[in-house]
Amino acid sequence: MEIIVDSITTNNPNPAKKTEKKPLKIKAQWSDFKVSLKNKFRKKPFNKQADYDKKLVYSLSSSKIPTIRQIAYIGKFLTRKEILIIRTCTVIIFICLSFMGMKFYTNNLREVPVAGGDYREGIIGTPKYINPLYSSVNDVDNDIGQLVYSSIFKRDKDGKLINDLAENFTAAADGKSYVIDVRGDALWHTGEPLTVDDIVFTFGAIKNPEYKSTLRLSFTGVEVQKTGDKQITFTLSEPYAAFPEMLTFGILPEAVWSQIAPESALLAEINLKPIGSGMYKFSSLIKDKNGAVRSYNLKANENYYGKRPFIDNFTFVFYGGYEEAIAALNSNAINGISYLPKSWKSELIA
Repeated sequence: MEIIVDSITTNNPNPAKKTEKKPLKIKAQWSDFKVSLKNKFRKKPFNKQADYDKKLVYSLSSSKIPTIRQIAYIGKFLTRKEILIIRTCTVIIFICLSFMGMKFYTNNLREVPVAGGDYREGIIGTPKYINPLYSSVNDVDNDIGQLVYSSIFKRDKDGKLINDLAENFTAAADGKSYVIDVRGDALWHTGEPLTVDDIVFTFGAIKNPEYKSTLRLSFTGVEVQKTGDKQITFTLSEPYAAFPEMLTFGILPEAVWSQIAPESALLAEINLKPIGSGMYKFSSLIKDKNGAVRSYNLKANENYYGKRPFIDNFTFVFYGGYEEAIAALNSNAINGISYLPKSWKSELIA
């Protein structure tokens, strides 16, 4: 036993010195604990702006999208270079969107005429007979007559022959007869319906030598017959393929003209105050002291079966020559001239 004790004593020659290290270690740990505790409860310096910015960042919504109020402070988080980049990109985006918007606008813009208003047109000459029996020899009469009267066929703006009162027609194989179905919704300016009887009467007046119609010779060898309530048939002595192009004359109201003797037709007041079924109807006229018509006013027909015209009032002003008409146009007394030779266009004021 003593040998064992001596051995232990020999391996630890200074046991008292080892025991003295424990108080030093505990003291160091206690010191560290106090420092840690002091740091933990130390009052931190308050920076109002930094604290507000931090709260602003932390107050972002859960959607991660900043509010307008938050965006107002974006300059406090970005450098000048970053702000310049953002501004440049914003300008580029704005320019691109503006260009795209204008492109879309111009590609989809369609100009549509506005209904209503007045138009004054200057014409060289004067009207005499606004009557399809006589108007073919006077351009002024013919131009006004096309607005006042309906016809079986008419020409569109491109000069193509299209239906007017006709709904459809059939030509016989031998080219000697034409069957035409007439529309039933046309009304005279008086409000009365236009019928097949009116067409037959008008054609009979053209053929009657007592009326002295300027169209009579053009229809030599042609007869017309009512073959239904809404149907007429023209019969030709010889085939003529272009016959439908001849049926562009205006139709007269039988109820009015049957009361006037054929030999007195040229003297009838209704030649200047016509009753038709076209898109415009007679409104008024003004004559000078010599009895010549100086202006002629038409107004839109509210009962027109076709597309209603955009202009409500159409006034024709008549002049003796181009010089007078051009002066009126340059002074804005009229809106336009029906026809102006090229040699006179240099007189216009732009």
